[in-house]
Amino acid sequence: MESKCQFHQNGIPCSGKPKLINIKNYQTSVSNYIIGCDKYQFNDKYHHYIKVDPTIYDISLLNNLFNGNAIMVKSILFFKYNI
Repeated sequence: MESKCQFHQNGIPCSGKPKLINIKNYQTSVSNYIIGCDKYQFNDKYHHYIKVDPTIYDISLLNNLFNGNAIMVKSILFFKYNI
């Protein structure tokens, strides 16, 4: 995430880092995910965030990436030739 968090408190800019955050509605058990500022606290306004659709993005992979647990694997593409 290249853009910085826009939150300021007492004129001091936020020093937060991006983090995958699960915002769960406990009445419906529905999870909503965002990539947002790790300094975010409930009801804070103006922290930078991006909504993440779990039907499009792999939440487990994102969680591993943000926690530093992802492993880079070299991909090899094989082609089958009909001779």
